[in-house]
Parts: sequence; C-alpha cells; structure tokens
Amino acid sequence: MAEMGQKLKDVRKQIVDDVCDALEKGTGEWQKTWKSMQNLPHNATTGRRYNGGNALSLAFISAKNGWDDPRWCTLKQANEKGWRIQKGSKGTHVSYFEITEKENEETKEVEKTVVAKQFVVFNGAQINGISPYIRPELTSFEKIEKAERILDESGAKIAHGDGGAYYSKANDQITLPFPSSFTDRESYYTTALHELGHWTGHPDRLNRDMSGPFGSPQYAKEELVAELTSMFVGGETGLMPEQSHFDNHAAYISHWISTLKKEPDELFRAATSADKAANLILLHEHKREQELQHQQEREGQRQEGQVVTEAAKNLTQPPAPESSAENFKNEVKALGLIKDAKIYINPNENGNYKGKILHTNADKGYSVQQVGKTSLVVHTHDKLERIPEKDKDVRIIYQKDAKAKVAVVERCQEKTQAHGR
Repeated sequence: MAEMGQKLKDVRKQIVDDVCDALEKGTGEWQKTWKSMQNLPHNATTGRRYNGGNALSLAFISAKNGWDDPRWCTLKQANEKGWRIQKGSKGTHVSYFEITEKENEETKEVEKTVVAKQFVVFNGAQINGISPYIRPELTSFEKIEKAERILDESGAKIAHGDGGAYYSKANDQITLPFPSSFTDRESYYTTALHELGHWTGHPDRLNRDMSGPFGSPQYAKEELVAELTSMFVGGETGLMPEQSHFDNHAAYISHWISTLKKEPDELFRAATSADKAANLILLHEHKREQELQHQQEREGQRQEGQVVTEAAKNLTQPPAPESSAENFKNEVKALGLIKDAKIYINPNENGNYKGKILHTNADKGYSVQQVGKTSLVVHTHDKLERIPEKDKDVRIIYQKDAKAKVAVVERCQEKTQAHGR
C-alpha cells in the first residue's frame, strides 16, 4: 500500500507540473487545458462520475495521451464485463476516502476514522471489447436552456450593468454586463456560471475564505477554485468560455504558478472545493437525472413483467425465428473494410453513432458503419427506421422502445455552423 501511495503522489506531482507548464506557456495553452475537461471522467461500469482531484487527474491524463474516451474502470470491473485490458497498458492511480464512525464506549462520543484508499484504473482507449464512446452532443439551444435552468434554480441574485462581471460577497449578488455585450448567448451564460462559482463560497453556503483583496495570492486561490468549478460545470453543460475570459485570467496566472510550485497540494485542495461548488450548482440537475433514471428503471421493470406474462400465455406457440447480428461478425471481418478493425454488434439503446456507411446487405438485413478510425458498428435493419444508404455519412440515434433514427450528415452545413460559432 505504501508503494501505491507513492505512485499516487508521483501522478499528482506530474499533473501539477503539467498544469504549471501550461500556465507558463500562456493563456492559449491554458485554454487547451480547460477544453480537456469537457469530457468529465466517469466509471465505465457504474456511470458514476469521478470527483475532485480524481476528475482533474484523469482528465489531464486523457488530454496528455490524446484519449477522447472519458470512461475508466479497474481491471476487475473490465474482466467482469468480458473486456480485456490491452497488453502493455499503464494504469492510473486514483484515490478515495472511506469514513467509518464508531462510538467510544467510555465517552459515548462518535469518533470518525478516515482511511485513504488507492486503486488503479484504465481508460476506455486501453480496453478491448468495450463499445465505442460517442460523446453526447448538445445543441446551442440545449446548452442555453440548461444554463438558464441552473441559474434560475440556484436562487442567486443577478444584476446587470455597464461594468465587468463580478460577485459581491457583501451584497451576495452577481453583477454581469448586459447580454448584448457578449459575442453570443453561450458566452454570457458561461460567464454567469463562473460567477456562480464564486457565489457558492458565501458563508451561508460553502463558506470559503474569500477575504483576500483583489490581486492578492488569496484572491488568486479563490479565482482558481472558480476556474475549476467552471471546468466541472462546463463538462456537464457543454459551455466553453470565449477568448476574453482567458485573457482576463492572465493576471492570476503568475500567482497560480507561484502557489502551485510552493504548495503542489493546493491544486487538489482547489479541485476538492470546486467539486463541492459544482455539485451545489448542479444540485437540481443531478436530482432531475436521478429521478429520470429511477423512472426509466421502473418503466423497464413494468415492461419486463408484461413481457413475461405475454410469454406465459403463448407457451404453446412455437418461438419466432430470431436473427442475431453475431452471425454477421465473421462476414464483416471477411469484407476487409478496415484492417484490424474492432467490430461491435447492435449498439446499446440511447447510443448516438456518426460515421460513413461502408457496406449494406439488404438481403441479410444489416449495414456496417465506420465510427472513429478503427471501429465498425453493425446495425441490423430491424432496429432502424430506414435502411441507410451506402457511402453516405449518417448519424444513427437509438432511443428506448423505438426504431433508431437515421439522418444524413451534410458536411457543408456542419462547416457553416462551426464557422458561425
């Protein structure tokens, strides 16, 4: 355990060194670092998000290795799923704190014991057999709608003026420039959510030390917490700051570098504070997600019960013939569409797959889509609302209890939209 603890320290030291290096290279490099947090790390088997310093470490390691997959899991979890860790893969050490409570027999007081435990996880890019990761994409409207909801449900007081954006602890109020001052509405809400990060530090909420005057090291520490909070919240809202946000942070960068080199653990203390702030900001969103998940589970159980009942009624009838996409796997390999391709059969519902249709066999009822550089996804036609056309770039979206939607992707439109942002 002692050796693993040292490895964890080494990982964290490397993360701090990488952050300082990015800061020393200027706001442009820090902007790239910020963007790496857009995929919030989560466990591949449970779906649970990693918190604080773990989230920060895993996101930075993913960015450093060029991994777009935010899913991680232990060797044991991978084996239980039938996945295999790629030979030669290096695991990443993360930690969590286990708190136990025990009543003292003499004093009758409850004593808490905190034990730090470490474990090793692997990224989805290091795992064979796991389905390809397709990042959920929010439209500009969905991002803004979510941000408006978060601001409204927070209950924060927000005023507008001709000055800059700031939070006043004395008035417990956020002041923002008028929306027309921003290049677009997304930038307005990104700035608002950053200031909401400061708002969480009020004594009535998370009670952080916000006593430092403007330009002081303590002020810069609070700004770092707000910056990391913006990263965590941005990972769930999809909102990215405009260039002026990073230009304004140039004044804090020298303080951040100096502080982190003297106190490397400060980065992870800030990440822990930012995680608490982000959870407070996203409290209602997370509750809404949990309620939706529970509702889907209840609906699934109800439908499963109906299926079992219906099957019992029809026991005397011969079972209908069932075609399995597994029958096509060897055939797809023989097609030689991509050398050493990973082949996935009928993806999970709620999947979102974008790529070119390389092969369609109407007689046998399946199409093969390229997703990423080396992955092929086999879609059986009985799952689709219509048969996709060969050599077309399409997006196939699976929805629970419904046929998957097939939409042709127009490249010229995508470029126009990207340029417009």
